[in-house]
This record gives sequence, structure tokens and C-alpha cells, in this order.
Amino acid sequence: MKTLIIGLGNPLLGDDGVGIAAVNGLKGKLHGVDLQTMNASGFEVAEKMLGYDRVIVVDAIAGRVPGRVHTFTPAKLKPTLHFANPHDMNLQTAIQWLGSQENFPGWVKFVAVEIVPENEFREGLSERVRNALPEVERRIMNELKGGKRNANK
Repeated sequence: MKTLIIGLGNPLLGDDGVGIAAVNGLKGKLHGVDLQTMNASGFEVAEKMLGYDRVIVVDAIAGRVPGRVHTFTPAKLKPTLHFANPHDMNLQTAIQWLGSQENFPGWVKFVAVEIVPENEFREGLSERVRNALPEVERRIMNELKGGKRNANK
């Protein structure tokens, strides 16, 4: 089963880089799983999923409790910091549009970490978001163990 984990974010915007930090933290821990980090949204992210059986996307979501971790399917996807762009379609629409393609994965999950967007340049994660990384990793590992094809349809 061909698997991809995508970490989204911008590490120059502090906690917004949590998806990239999480995926970088998985290097050397998973075998037979492709890891990709991106600072992209919508169609570009969905297009990267083509040819895989399973995909997990890790990103930040705007919230009230920094570090709280959520897991959901595309059906529950709401706009996050990277899942929408005014020059692109949002990720939920892109997944719906590409989802009918034969080589689109039948199993897609999201692991998202709540952050309070700061909209200022700062490298590094806050303590609360950094402390969520072990939980993000645990959820990814659980999803990989239990993920079955067509689980999101």
C-alpha cells in the first residue's frame, strides 16, 4: 500500500510551521512511507496525493486552544490556514474534484493542531504547540495501523 504523509505550513510564521515540524520529526521513524513538506494549498496539495493509496495531511488550524490535536476526514474539512488560497481552490474542493480520478487515494485523513494565528514572522513553535508533536505522531501512527482503503468515502 503506497502511503504519503504531507506536512503543510510556513516555518517562518511560528506555530503555522507545525505540519512541517511534525513530518520532519517522522524522518527515520517510518519505512515505506513517503514524507513531503509543502507551503501550498488547494489544488497543489490534492494533486500531490495522486498515485497514493493512503494520505495523511498534517497542518495547523486556527483555534482557541493552542496545541489541541484533531483528526478528521475530508468530509469534515473546514478551511485552515493553508487549505484555502484566493488564487486557487480550497483543499476540500480540490479533493472533491480530483477524488473521482482513478489514481486518487481512497483513504485520506487530516491531523490538525490548533494554533492562534499571530500573522507575524517568527521562527520556531510555541511551547504548547511543540508539546503537541508527540500526540500528532501518536495519531499518525494509529491512523497508519488502522487505515483501510475507502475509509473516507
